[in-house]
Amino acid sequence: ALLFGHKYIAGNSHLALRILIVAFFVNKISGPAGVVILSSEEKLNKFIPFAFLGAALNVILNLFWIPRYGILGASWATLICAVVLCNIKLSLVRSVLKNENLH
Repeated sequence: ALLFGHKYIAGNSHLALRILIVAFFVNKISGPAGVVILSSEEKLNKFIPFAFLGAALNVILNLFWIPRYGILGASWATLICAVVLCNIKLSLVRSVLKNENLH
């Protein structure tokens, strides 16, 4: 309330910001995984369909949740997609590193 005013608190914007902060940190956790994925075109091509899936999931969740929950629905959709993509990135990197150790 001190920084943004009482309308900010009354509109649940502070809750949405908290959810988005968690989504930001999830994205930062998987940041180094992105560097490994981007290091070769073959690895990047494996990730592109999953990135498209993550974007599609976000749009679908937003279509359902924004009309019902508003800004909180959009924040939750973003957090869920960030967690899904983080897990996909980490599993792809794990499989890439496992395959490189075999060679």
